[in-house]
Amino acid sequence: MYRLPRLWKRGSWRTWGWICGILIFCYPAVVPMRKMATRSYEDPLLLHTLLTKPQTRISRGQMLSLLRDLKEEDGGEAVEKLRTLCSLYLQMNLEEKANALVHFCLRFGSEIPGNANAFSGIPGDPEIGFHGEKSPKVCRNDSKFLSVISRMIEMKGGLDFLVNVRGDILTIQRAAQYQLEESKNETEKKNGTIFRNALLSKLSTYLHSLFRQRFREDILEIRRISWESPEDLLRDITEFEAVHPVENRQDLKNRLGAGRRCFGLFHPKMEQKPLAFVHAALTHGYPPGDIRRIIGKTAEYLNSDTKATHIAFYSISSTQQGLSGVEIGAFLLKKAIPQVRLDIPSVSCFLTLSPVPQLRSWILRELTNGSSFLNSSEESQLITLLPPHLPSDTLSTSSLLANLLSVEAMNWWALGESKQASQAREVLEPVLLRLAARYFLLEKRPNRPDKPFDPVANFHLRNGASLHRIHYLANCNPYGLNQSCGIMVNYAYNITEAVTRSNKNAYSKGNVVASETVWEYLGEPTSKL
Repeated sequence: MYRLPRLWKRGSWRTWGWICGILIFCYPAVVPMRKMATRSYEDPLLLHTLLTKPQTRISRGQMLSLLRDLKEEDGGEAVEKLRTLCSLYLQMNLEEKANALVHFCLRFGSEIPGNANAFSGIPGDPEIGFHGEKSPKVCRNDSKFLSVISRMIEMKGGLDFLVNVRGDILTIQRAAQYQLEESKNETEKKNGTIFRNALLSKLSTYLHSLFRQRFREDILEIRRISWESPEDLLRDITEFEAVHPVENRQDLKNRLGAGRRCFGLFHPKMEQKPLAFVHAALTHGYPPGDIRRIIGKTAEYLNSDTKATHIAFYSISSTQQGLSGVEIGAFLLKKAIPQVRLDIPSVSCFLTLSPVPQLRSWILRELTNGSSFLNSSEESQLITLLPPHLPSDTLSTSSLLANLLSVEAMNWWALGESKQASQAREVLEPVLLRLAARYFLLEKRPNRPDKPFDPVANFHLRNGASLHRIHYLANCNPYGLNQSCGIMVNYAYNITEAVTRSNKNAYSKGNVVASETVWEYLGEPTSKL
């Protein structure tokens, strides 16, 4: 009561004048913004603004309004609102997508068990209260949920959208896992993340089961991809190559040229992009056990495909993260092999040249746990062949091998041209082949003690292949050395249905079907299946 009159009497009318002027000036801009925040999605001007300006962010109230309308309406208006929702979703960043998906689950999903504290990290919802004031139970309306999903699938681009949604969920959950590890002492934040994961996991599980029905083997189509294919398709092949990155346009042209094959797997409703693709090399005789003879500057090519007797599938990549857990890669190989037999009847042997992405990390982990993989003769030879920067007088057997498998040391002995590096390669060859055989034949997954530890081996053995050969220094590119010390393997696919069925049966019982050569590396030739 004292300061205000005194302030006015002191002649601060200029200050009040500035304040009033600013309010008058800003009023025309503030009022439309407030109206936009409360306007219905039926307003065409608001829809146009949100759909044509990606920087315009959708508010929580707008999202709930749209979901409420979507749940209550049927017919053409519901379809139009669904298209609007999909368009808005695609403009969001990952965190906004996570919140939008949570709202969708709360609006349409099944009853969610949990405690009220789990809502502390999630934006509030009128049905459950804000920050968990009420019991975390959600009204279920499965028929409406299924109706929304059904409409979305029938929309042009709708199935592709749902696949992208599940891909986003998997990305969000991976990020949340990291967040949980970083926020061990932040109980409120941790509970919110756990609750969000529980909601999104239910949606992800449903979509996974839906995709297993919608992406059946009999629905999918296989097509050959060549250098004459559309530019967008070639761009996808380059971008999504996950095993051996494409260096440049000429490298891609070589992979699609003479003596090579590339097949893509397509869905009738997603014709613009392959779900997965596989690269293969045609050879006369047994394919090379070195990836540099298949791709790169030193690659070898057949002049005529009719001379081919073998084919080596050396790279399988997926373009759709949202289809993780659906056997797209298996369907691709099942369709590619008959297609090759049809196109080139002279080909009778079907192999892969596959990476071993976790071999080096497994060896180093075993060495850290105290395992000793060297005998006395190998140890004494390697100590004399160590590069100068590695001290030999303080190394134990395990640390000796660990040091030799460091990135710097591998570049020296795997790529070096000196006599000492060459001798180190000779000594390490039986060691790494023995370790690779043990890794494939004996190591099992911690959560599935009846299944091989290696994920690539699981994929091929589950689909009826057998472990045929192990190749030493088959991939001396930086990523090959870092992943597997340069080791690559052949899996053999037999075109005889009885053999394939027998291999699958052995895998289901926890056995690894491998050639006698592979078992001999382990020193147990009589264990061959």
